[in-house]
Amino acid sequence: MFGLVVAMQEEMELLLMNLHQDIFEKNEDVYCKYKFNLNGKNIVGIISGVGKIKASAATEHLLSNYEISKVLNFGMSGGIDKNTEIGEIVNIIKSYDNDEDLSAFGHEKVVRELVEIENFDYKKGICVTGDKFVNDYNESKYINEKYDAICYEMELSAISMVCNMHKIPIISLKYISDKADENAEFDFEESLKQATLSFSKFLIDTINEL
Repeated sequence: MFGLVVAMQEEMELLLMNLHQDIFEKNEDVYCKYKFNLNGKNIVGIISGVGKIKASAATEHLLSNYEISKVLNFGMSGGIDKNTEIGEIVNIIKSYDNDEDLSAFGHEKVVRELVEIENFDYKKGICVTGDKFVNDYNESKYINEKYDAICYEMELSAISMVCNMHKIPIISLKYISDKADENAEFDFEESLKQATLSFSKFLIDTINEL
């Protein structure tokens, strides 16, 4: 069974619509979860909420209560690399937690490992996660240079940390919705539509190869 982790209810609802999933099981207890089948593959999706604490708790709940063989994650992120443009979809192959800092004790940053998608025609790179929405050019430039990262968002390092602990592979695609600078206000609804459309197309085209 595949696990699907998204931050927002709107993401899940649009994804189900784009996947033409009219039949699904919805369960609301601690978390809102959806079970459905795509091309013979059983998927259970969970809505984590925004931020690292919520994302890690939801991922642990998912892996502890279901027989998950692989986790899928998608969502919107800020492009912090000058060559990454709004509207692109990127495959994340490593993730770092920007808030985690034990350098005073001589510890380096812990890298979270993700699955690199073969035959992926778009950009691949590093994503940085932090518990704040970045809308400052100098801050985003600093994060880019520190990690050699292409995007920044608020959940992935926590999701991938839990997956790495459980030794469950995780695939993540991010849609670049803004540039994480002073102009980072964006058309949320339009970006959400484009992000879910891109991810649903990826799932439909590749689900049997994952």
